[in-house]
Amino acid sequence: TRIALGASSLGLVAATWAVLTYGVLVSPFFLPSPTAVLDGLMQLLFDQGLLGAVGVSTLRIVVAFLLSVVVALPLGVLMGTFDAVNRFFDPVLAPLRYMPITAFIPLLILWFGIGIWSKVLVVIFLVLFPVTINTEAGLRTTSERLIEMLRSFGATGRQIFFKVSLPSALVTAIANQQTNVVDPPLTAAL
Repeated sequence: TRIALGASSLGLVAATWAVLTYGVLVSPFFLPSPTAVLDGLMQLLFDQGLLGAVGVSTLRIVVAFLLSVVVALPLGVLMGTFDAVNRFFDPVLAPLRYMPITAFIPLLILWFGIGIWSKVLVVIFLVLFPVTINTEAGLRTTSERLIEMLRSFGATGRQIFFKVSLPSALVTAIANQQTNVVDPPLTAAL
């Protein structure tokens, strides 16, 4: 019923739109008809190259995401495992976690221009800090009781790390990243 209600509300909006525009109750200048909007969309997608631009932007986002995860996960693991590494990086990462990434955009444009690298770096910043911090937090919040139990059964530190701590950290990092991957207005700008 939930899907049916959602679909019926969309159907009601589409029907109202069609009645208003095809019935000439509203001027096409203020509200274009559904077919005019579809024609415009097809023209944008295929004639004016919107599809290619969307593909390029998607590729930039994917490359930047992968680059940042390749750096953030090992850094988060090191910070969560070794206190010295955490003490070294935390003074830099802690304040940056609370800064809006959009504040860096003018600097990135100044330093790297308006080419691909400034855009890729924006996405890297969006992903790098949360993944690093969440991975580190996931390692530090692994259940001590579980670790003690595994040690009592003879598990080595390596086994505990790869079988319990790392999966726990990855779950935390990925779960928190679902809300942090990309800011929609920022994605539109890329």
